[in-house]
Amino acid sequence: MNTYGKDQSKRLGLQHELAGGPIGIFSEEAKQHDAKIKHAVIVVYKSLKEYFPKLEIRHRSYIPKREINSKLSSIDYSLGKVLYVKNSNIRPD
Repeated sequence: MNTYGKDQSKRLGLQHELAGGPIGIFSEEAKQHDAKIKHAVIVVYKSLKEYFPKLEIRHRSYIPKREINSKLSSIDYSLGKVLYVKNSNIRPD
């Protein structure tokens, strides 16, 4: 039985607890960090589009986990098997 998802939940719960709960995640420092990351992503995205004009480069605000699992499964059938919440997604930094 694959317990990866449960292990990941435990790990994320521990990180959340160590950060001081919502205070650590939504602190001014965390908000400033997120703003800096968003700015850096825009700069890198524009640079990549300029340097590689023939490539299709997209910036996405979220990626559905079902899409990630599908791609992983196409590479190796043993990957991308478990999807606990069908409509879940990630919001990459």
